[in-house]
Amino acid sequence: MSKSKLIQLFGVAAAVDLVGAAALAQNVALEEIVVTARRREENLMELPIAISSVSVDKIQASNIKDLPTLATFTPGLSIDTSLTNTLARNLNFRGLSTSNSAVLANSTVFVDGIALSGNGTPYLGALDRVEVLAGPQSVYFGRATFQGALNFVTKRPSDEVGGQLLAEYGSFNTYDVAFTLEGPLLGDKMAARVSARNYHGGGHWKNFSNSDQNMGWRQSRSLATNIYYNPSDDVTVKIFFDNELDDSGPPASIALKGNSLPAFGGNGTQIPGVTGGSQEIFCDTRGTFGVYYCGKLPSANGISPNIISGNFDITPYLAGIFFENRIQLPTHFDPRFLQHTGGKALANMAHFTVDWDMPADWAFSATIAYHHTKQQSFNSPNYRDTRDVRNPQVNLPIPAGQPCCRLPYISFHLMQQDVREDWDYEFRIESPQDERLRGTIGASYLFQTSPGPSNLGQTKTVPAYLGSLTAQDVKTPAVYGGLYYDLTEELTLTGEARYQRDKVIATTTFPTPRPPTIDTYNSFSPRVSIDYNYAPDSIAFALFSRGYRRGGFNAILVGQPASVLQQLAPIGAGERFGQERLDNAELGLKSTWLDGAARTRLVGYYQWYRNGQVSSTISFVQPNGIVVNTAVITNGGKVDLYGFEFEGDWIVNDNLSVNATFNWQPSDISSYNYVPVGVQIRRSGDISGNSFWGAPVIKWTISPKYTAPLSGDWEWFAAMDYKY
Repeated sequence: MSKSKLIQLFGVAAAVDLVGAAALAQNVALEEIVVTARRREENLMELPIAISSVSVDKIQASNIKDLPTLATFTPGLSIDTSLTNTLARNLNFRGLSTSNSAVLANSTVFVDGIALSGNGTPYLGALDRVEVLAGPQSVYFGRATFQGALNFVTKRPSDEVGGQLLAEYGSFNTYDVAFTLEGPLLGDKMAARVSARNYHGGGHWKNFSNSDQNMGWRQSRSLATNIYYNPSDDVTVKIFFDNELDDSGPPASIALKGNSLPAFGGNGTQIPGVTGGSQEIFCDTRGTFGVYYCGKLPSANGISPNIISGNFDITPYLAGIFFENRIQLPTHFDPRFLQHTGGKALANMAHFTVDWDMPADWAFSATIAYHHTKQQSFNSPNYRDTRDVRNPQVNLPIPAGQPCCRLPYISFHLMQQDVREDWDYEFRIESPQDERLRGTIGASYLFQTSPGPSNLGQTKTVPAYLGSLTAQDVKTPAVYGGLYYDLTEELTLTGEARYQRDKVIATTTFPTPRPPTIDTYNSFSPRVSIDYNYAPDSIAFALFSRGYRRGGFNAILVGQPASVLQQLAPIGAGERFGQERLDNAELGLKSTWLDGAARTRLVGYYQWYRNGQVSSTISFVQPNGIVVNTAVITNGGKVDLYGFEFEGDWIVNDNLSVNATFNWQPSDISSYNYVPVGVQIRRSGDISGNSFWGAPVIKWTISPKYTAPLSGDWEWFAAMDYKY
């Protein structure tokens, strides 16, 4: 298991509030945490669901700027980072990743309960809180949340004029400026908030081959508007607009290379007795693909500096091929949207919601939402500079007029584009919530469309389109509901379910247009629980839930002749792959202590992941004799995941508070066909008995915070986070 320790000491910080800071609390009781995991406001400590809530105060005090940092403080959530695209958003709940490039818009991210497709992420500082729900959440959030959900909850605008200005500056030319302005528009009937932010995170790794280039930099700009309108006392109209632009440079990633490649001198001749990367990969596993790295991987400071490098220069030739598209390969939008190595994404979203407090304490809600995202990346996936550059790590005589020490790896560049658009419609009716028997019923319709990810590659001097271009439309009607019955004043039985139907239409448009392929996936996702309210703000609960992720198509195989499909039959690969299932059982205990000054939340779980969608790299021979190497998805995953999650909050006195988390999440692979890497390493793709990858088995945090008055309405605080 990879372990890392990181201490962040933010020292003394101050925020200027244009209206005035709130006075310090005069008692030591914790405030009630309100969440909307079931689409209505409820007390987190009385909700029989594994949920964490990260407030905007915690976000600011712990300097949380992005999802990976947020995940550090939330048990059950980790972030899979991409080697080639720092904008990729792959959430990992309880050790199970959401990433699956073959399935369109499997959104697990929501804004006010409304699905957010693509890679857009709202500015964290403009929110009221972030809710992290682990385990299947299909009932209220849809099939895609079969392993968890992340819900960004916006803050209601104030009916008084006010605002906030936040500014930070740090090393590596890192700065963050955010501004919020809010107030009334139509007397006491309408209020609005506008939030803007400009963030730049400087790259903290130098490219060894060009010290003027940094790796890992990122730029984010956002503009959001919230409008609340109350035409009457019982009707609320909520309107939300958001524009997010993310831009990033080459990721700070490296690769250890094999020792079987020769090293060359400046005159192009091989250096006798010297091999490229001889200190990098050294372990012969007797597999089928050469040598590997065995044992604990070195830290970045433990490797030769020349490894931390890359070919990030955009030559006129590369600019012509990729950004000017001189060979006219298919692209979705003007490729000049991005003109550097790295990635860029633009997300626009609009939500319109009406809430009506009906007579007799019934409630009605209706929502219309629209999202549009586009993303482009350009990278050299060698993770190493491949040009003829001088390498001072190699102490060899340099022939006059000759460059030195070429690294012996083939040059490769890849440009990818992706566009996604969706419309979401939903309505919901709730019965009075103070009755012994109460319920909710709702219906939704989601339409998603994408022309399919495009992949334009270049090896040496030969540009080509990689793979096929397959457009995909998904039409998803669903109905859901829940019944809640108080067996006694303390004991409540809950039954909830969602029925969803996904109709997927895939149409290959390049290189060979084909008729649409249509398939439908049905699912019934139940959740049942029983909870005992044994003390104020304290419950014990048991829960079972089930979630599905729909199937899809292997676009490269659609329309292939029978001779090709027969070659792939032994590994179960075909035009389609089926949906996967996750069963989840939980026992939870939420307790409030010390007259409300402390609270703890402990959840233990066991999950059965079945019929998992596994990506494998395979080869097949076409009728014309050409060999095709490609990745396909099959249903062969069978994994048991288990563990427990803990959170605790304690207000020691008027000034000092402490937050702590702990997460233990091992797993056991019963069946998982890991091809080709497993075969290359162990001569077998069966990795049964191993643990799932992508998330730490153990992580924990402790965060003390000290706050005190400074002068007038000003206050100061000191906060420290220890993260393991």
